Amino acid sequence: MSRRSRLLAHATSIVLVAACSSSRPEAPADAGVDGEVDSGAAADASVDGEVDSGAAADASVDGEVDSGAAADAGACDDPWADCNGDKRADGCEVDTDTDVAHCGGCGDACSTDHIVADCAGGSCEGGDCDGTWADCNGDKRADGCEVDTDTDVAHCGGCGDACSTDHAVADCAGGSCEGGICEGMWADCNGDKRADGCEVDTDTDVAQCGGCGEACSIDHVAADCAGGSCEGGICAGTWVDCNGDKRADGCEVDTDTDVA
Repeated sequence: MSRRSRLLAHATSIVLVAACSSSRPEAPADAGVDGEVDSGAAADASVDGEVDSGAAADASVDGEVDSGAAADAGACDDPWADCNGDKRADGCEVDTDTDVAHCGGCGDACSTDHIVADCAGGSCEGGDCDGTWADCNGDKRADGCEVDTDTDVAHCGGCGDACSTDHAVADCAGGSCEGGICEGMWADCNGDKRADGCEVDTDTDVAQCGGCGEACSIDHVAADCAGGSCEGGICAGTWVDCNGDKRADGCEVDTDTDVA
Protein backbone atom coordinates (compact mmCIF):
# COMPACT_ATOMS: atom_id res chain seq x y z
CA MET A 1 0.00 0.00 0.00
CA SER A 2 1.25 3.41 -0.89
CA ARG A 3 1.92 6.05 1.73
CA ARG A 4 -1.08 8.00 0.52
CA SER A 5 -3.42 5.03 0.97
CA ARG A 6 -2.23 4.40 4.53
CA LEU A 7 -2.84 8.02 5.53
CA LEU A 8 -6.37 7.91 4.09
CA ALA A 9 -7.25 4.71 5.99
CA HIS A 10 -5.99 6.15 9.31
CA ALA A 11 -8.02 9.32 8.87
CA THR A 12 -11.18 7.28 8.19
CA SER A 13 -10.68 5.30 11.47
CA ILE A 14 -10.40 8.50 13.48
CA VAL A 15 -13.67 9.83 12.02
CA LEU A 16 -15.55 6.59 12.87
CA VAL A 17 -14.30 6.56 16.47
CA ALA A 18 -15.34 10.18 16.98
CA ALA A 19 -18.80 9.50 15.57
CA CYS A 20 -19.41 6.58 17.93
CA SER A 21 -18.29 8.59 20.94
CA SER A 22 -20.58 11.51 20.15
CA SER A 23 -23.69 9.26 19.80
CA ARG A 24 -23.39 7.74 23.34
CA PRO A 25 -25.22 9.89 26.07
CA GLU A 26 -23.05 11.04 28.89
CA ALA A 27 -24.22 9.83 32.33
CA PRO A 28 -25.34 12.71 34.60
CA ALA A 29 -23.07 13.51 37.48
CA ASP A 30 -25.89 12.78 39.98
CA ALA A 31 -27.16 9.51 38.44
CA GLY A 32 -28.69 6.92 40.76
CA VAL A 33 -26.75 3.85 41.76
CA ASP A 34 -28.71 1.75 39.23
CA GLY A 35 -27.55 3.86 36.30
CA GLU A 36 -30.90 5.46 35.64
CA VAL A 37 -31.09 9.17 35.15
CA ASP A 38 -31.81 11.07 38.39
CA SER A 39 -34.91 13.27 38.22
CA GLY A 40 -33.24 15.96 40.28
CA ALA A 41 -34.74 14.88 43.61
CA ALA A 42 -32.36 11.94 44.12
CA ALA A 43 -31.10 13.40 47.37
CA ASP A 44 -34.65 12.85 48.65
CA ALA A 45 -35.21 9.48 46.94
CA SER A 46 -36.12 6.35 48.83
CA VAL A 47 -33.78 3.36 48.86
CA ASP A 48 -35.77 1.66 46.07
CA GLY A 49 -34.53 4.23 43.56
CA GLU A 50 -37.92 5.83 43.00
CA VAL A 51 -38.24 9.56 43.24
CA ASP A 52 -39.70 10.78 46.57
CA SER A 53 -42.96 12.73 46.27
CA GLY A 54 -41.74 15.35 48.74
CA ALA A 55 -43.66 13.98 51.73
CA ALA A 56 -40.86 11.66 52.86
CA ALA A 57 -40.34 13.62 56.05
CA ASP A 58 -43.87 12.58 57.02
CA ALA A 59 -43.64 9.00 55.77
CA SER A 60 -44.24 6.04 58.02
CA VAL A 61 -41.76 3.20 58.28
CA ASP A 62 -43.63 1.25 55.59
CA GLY A 63 -43.01 4.01 53.06
CA GLU A 64 -46.61 5.27 53.01
CA VAL A 65 -47.44 8.89 53.77
CA ASP A 66 -48.77 9.38 57.33
CA SER A 67 -52.47 10.33 57.46
CA GLY A 68 -51.88 12.81 60.30
CA ALA A 69 -53.33 10.60 63.05
CA ALA A 70 -50.40 11.64 65.21
CA ALA A 71 -52.27 14.88 65.81
CA ASP A 72 -54.73 12.90 67.95
CA ALA A 73 -52.03 11.45 70.20
CA GLY A 74 -51.05 14.62 72.09
CA ALA A 75 -51.69 14.86 75.83
CA CYS A 76 -54.27 17.39 77.07
CA ASP A 77 -53.35 20.16 79.51
CA ASP A 78 -54.94 19.42 82.89
CA PRO A 79 -57.89 19.87 83.54
CA TRP A 80 -58.82 20.05 79.85
CA ALA A 81 -59.92 16.82 78.13
CA ASP A 82 -60.77 15.54 74.66
CA CYS A 83 -64.28 14.22 75.28
CA ASN A 84 -65.47 14.08 71.67
CA GLY A 85 -62.43 12.12 70.48
CA ASP A 86 -61.48 14.63 67.81
CA LYS A 87 -58.29 16.46 68.72
CA ARG A 88 -57.75 17.36 65.06
CA ALA A 89 -60.96 19.42 64.99
CA ASP A 90 -61.04 21.07 68.42
CA GLY A 91 -58.20 19.66 70.49
CA CYS A 92 -59.06 19.27 74.17
CA GLU A 93 -62.42 21.01 74.14
CA VAL A 94 -63.73 20.40 77.69
CA ASP A 95 -62.65 21.99 80.98
CA THR A 96 -63.42 19.16 83.42
CA ASP A 97 -63.01 21.57 86.32
CA THR A 98 -66.18 23.47 85.37
CA ASP A 99 -68.23 21.49 82.82
CA VAL A 100 -71.35 19.99 84.47
CA ALA A 101 -71.61 17.31 81.77
CA HIS A 102 -67.99 16.23 82.24
CA CYS A 103 -67.22 17.22 85.84
CA GLY A 104 -63.89 15.70 86.83
CA GLY A 105 -63.72 13.57 83.70
CA CYS A 106 -65.39 12.83 80.38
CA GLY A 107 -68.96 11.62 80.90
CA ASP A 108 -68.93 12.25 84.66
CA ALA A 109 -72.03 14.46 84.70
CA CYS A 110 -73.56 16.28 87.67
CA SER A 111 -77.18 15.27 88.29
CA THR A 112 -79.90 17.85 87.61
CA ASP A 113 -82.49 16.15 89.87
CA HIS A 114 -84.09 18.94 91.94
CA ILE A 115 -80.84 20.96 91.73
CA VAL A 116 -79.16 23.75 89.81
CA ALA A 117 -76.10 21.73 88.80
CA ASP A 118 -72.67 23.25 89.35
CA CYS A 119 -69.16 21.97 88.73
CA ALA A 120 -66.21 23.52 90.55
CA GLY A 121 -62.78 21.94 90.74
CA GLY A 122 -64.23 18.77 89.24
CA SER A 123 -66.79 18.43 92.06
CA CYS A 124 -70.60 18.64 91.78
CA GLU A 125 -71.21 19.35 95.46
CA GLY A 126 -71.65 23.12 95.03
CA GLY A 127 -75.02 22.85 93.27
CA ASP A 128 -78.03 24.56 94.91
CA CYS A 129 -81.05 22.41 95.80
CA ASP A 130 -84.55 23.38 94.67
CA GLY A 131 -87.00 24.59 97.34
CA THR A 132 -87.44 22.10 100.17
CA TRP A 133 -85.39 19.43 98.40
CA ALA A 134 -82.11 18.46 100.06
CA ASP A 135 -79.01 16.37 99.39
CA CYS A 136 -79.09 14.05 102.40
CA ASN A 137 -76.79 11.33 101.06
CA GLY A 138 -73.99 13.74 100.14
CA ASP A 139 -73.85 12.71 96.49
CA LYS A 140 -75.10 15.49 94.22
CA ARG A 141 -73.29 13.90 91.28
CA ALA A 142 -75.35 10.69 91.45
CA ASP A 143 -78.85 11.87 92.38
CA GLY A 144 -78.76 15.60 93.02
CA CYS A 145 -81.08 16.65 95.85
CA GLU A 146 -82.94 13.42 96.41
CA VAL A 147 -85.09 14.22 99.48
CA ASP A 148 -88.18 16.42 99.80
CA THR A 149 -87.90 17.56 103.42
CA ASP A 150 -91.53 18.72 103.31
CA THR A 151 -92.82 15.15 103.15
CA ASP A 152 -90.05 12.66 103.98
CA VAL A 153 -90.57 11.15 107.47
CA ALA A 154 -86.87 10.26 107.74
CA HIS A 155 -85.79 13.81 106.89
CA CYS A 156 -88.75 15.94 107.95
CA GLY A 157 -87.75 19.60 107.80
CA GLY A 158 -84.09 18.73 107.27
CA CYS A 159 -81.64 15.91 106.67
CA GLY A 160 -81.70 13.43 109.54
CA ASP A 161 -84.66 15.08 111.29
CA ALA A 162 -86.82 11.96 111.44
CA CYS A 163 -90.34 11.66 112.78
CA SER A 164 -90.55 9.12 115.61
CA THR A 165 -92.47 5.93 114.97
CA ASP A 166 -92.95 5.17 118.68
CA HIS A 167 -96.61 4.09 118.91
CA ALA A 168 -97.37 6.36 115.94
CA VAL A 169 -97.95 6.16 112.22
CA ALA A 170 -95.38 8.80 111.31
CA ASP A 171 -96.34 11.58 108.94
CA CYS A 172 -94.43 14.57 107.60
CA ALA A 173 -96.30 17.55 106.22
CA GLY A 174 -94.73 20.92 105.59
CA GLY A 175 -91.63 19.73 107.43
CA SER A 176 -93.62 18.92 110.59
CA CYS A 177 -94.18 15.51 112.20
CA GLU A 178 -97.23 16.51 114.20
CA GLY A 179 -99.73 15.03 111.77
CA GLY A 180 -98.80 11.47 112.74
CA ILE A 181 -101.59 9.21 114.06
CA CYS A 182 -101.22 7.64 117.51
CA GLU A 183 -101.92 3.95 118.00
CA GLY A 184 -104.78 2.77 120.21
CA MET A 185 -104.81 4.47 123.62
CA TRP A 186 -101.35 5.93 123.13
CA ALA A 187 -101.18 9.71 123.04
CA ASP A 188 -98.69 12.47 122.32
CA CYS A 189 -98.96 14.39 125.55
CA ASN A 190 -95.72 16.36 125.30
CA GLY A 191 -96.50 17.65 121.81
CA ASP A 192 -93.31 16.28 120.27
CA LYS A 193 -94.05 13.48 117.84
CA ARG A 194 -90.70 14.07 116.20
CA ALA A 195 -88.79 13.18 119.37
CA ASP A 196 -90.83 10.37 120.94
CA GLY A 197 -94.00 9.88 118.91
CA CYS A 198 -96.98 8.97 121.09
CA GLU A 199 -95.25 8.46 124.40
CA VAL A 200 -98.16 7.94 126.82
CA ASP A 201 -100.44 4.93 127.28
CA THR A 202 -103.59 6.65 128.53
CA ASP A 203 -104.98 3.27 129.56
CA THR A 204 -102.50 2.96 132.42
CA ASP A 205 -100.76 6.28 133.07
CA VAL A 206 -102.11 7.86 136.31
CA ALA A 207 -100.96 11.31 135.20
CA GLN A 208 -102.75 11.00 131.84
CA CYS A 209 -105.51 8.52 132.61
CA GLY A 210 -107.93 8.37 129.71
CA GLY A 211 -106.31 11.35 128.02
CA CYS A 212 -103.51 13.86 128.21
CA GLY A 213 -103.68 15.84 131.46
CA GLU A 214 -106.44 13.64 132.94
CA ALA A 215 -104.64 12.73 136.17
CA CYS A 216 -105.97 10.52 138.92
CA SER A 217 -106.07 12.26 142.28
CA ILE A 218 -103.63 11.07 144.91
CA ASP A 219 -105.63 12.45 147.83
CA HIS A 220 -105.64 9.67 150.44
CA VAL A 221 -105.48 7.07 147.67
CA ALA A 222 -102.92 4.91 145.96
CA ALA A 223 -103.78 6.16 142.52
CA ASP A 224 -104.37 3.62 139.80
CA CYS A 225 -105.33 3.90 136.17
CA ALA A 226 -106.89 0.95 134.39
CA GLY A 227 -108.62 1.18 131.03
CA GLY A 228 -108.42 4.96 131.33
CA SER A 229 -110.27 5.00 134.66
CA CYS A 230 -108.98 6.08 138.08
CA GLU A 231 -111.59 4.20 140.08
CA GLY A 232 -109.34 1.27 140.89
CA GLY A 233 -107.25 3.30 143.31
CA ILE A 234 -106.99 2.02 146.93
CA CYS A 235 -108.02 4.41 149.67
CA ALA A 236 -105.65 4.99 152.56
CA GLY A 237 -106.63 3.85 156.06
CA THR A 238 -110.06 5.06 157.12
CA TRP A 239 -110.41 7.29 154.11
CA VAL A 240 -113.08 6.45 151.56
CA ASP A 241 -114.32 7.65 148.19
CA CYS A 242 -117.88 8.59 148.97
CA ASN A 243 -118.62 10.68 145.89
CA GLY A 244 -117.33 8.09 143.44
CA ASP A 245 -114.81 10.37 141.84
CA LYS A 246 -111.33 9.24 142.59
CA ARG A 247 -110.09 11.14 139.61
CA ALA A 248 -111.22 14.46 141.06
CA ASP A 249 -110.58 14.10 144.79
CA GLY A 250 -109.44 10.57 145.50
CA CYS A 251 -110.71 9.26 148.83
CA GLU A 252 -112.19 12.42 150.21
CA VAL A 253 -113.86 11.26 153.48
CA ASP A 254 -112.18 10.24 156.72
CA THR A 255 -114.72 7.92 158.22
CA ASP A 256 -113.00 8.15 161.58
CA THR A 257 -113.99 11.76 162.01
CA ASP A 258 -116.66 12.64 159.49
CA VAL A 259 -120.03 12.96 161.26
CA ALA A 260 -121.94 12.54 158.02
